[in-house]
Amino acid sequence: QVGQTPWLAWLRYARVRWLALRGETALAQEVKAARTAAAERGLTGLVAQIDRFEQPDGPALTRREQEVLDLAAAGASAKEIAERLVIGERTVETHLANIYRKLGVRSRVELVAYLRDGRGGM
Repeated sequence: QVGQTPWLAWLRYARVRWLALRGETALAQEVKAARTAAAERGLTGLVAQIDRFEQPDGPALTRREQEVLDLAAAGASAKEIAERLVIGERTVETHLANIYRKLGVRSRVELVAYLRDGRGGM
């Protein structure tokens, strides 16, 4: 299928980027489909771009959720995270709630255990 019209591969790549920005949990399936479409068409550069979205060790977090997670894992309070990221404290709490939901934990203590046990792949 090398040489086929690349539009399908590029469309799938656009969907992967959109899902990643939204922090969608269906990202892994879309990454696989996009990678296959690009590889079948010989689009090696696009395959490399798609591979950046692959997250085999867990659910996709948004960039901001990852920043909040990193600071929370380092022991920063919600207030400290808010000050550091120049966002509201309530926004931090919302990000933490989303992180807990995506990782299947209920508290900071469980979050730290999740990361310590290596389930977070970090």
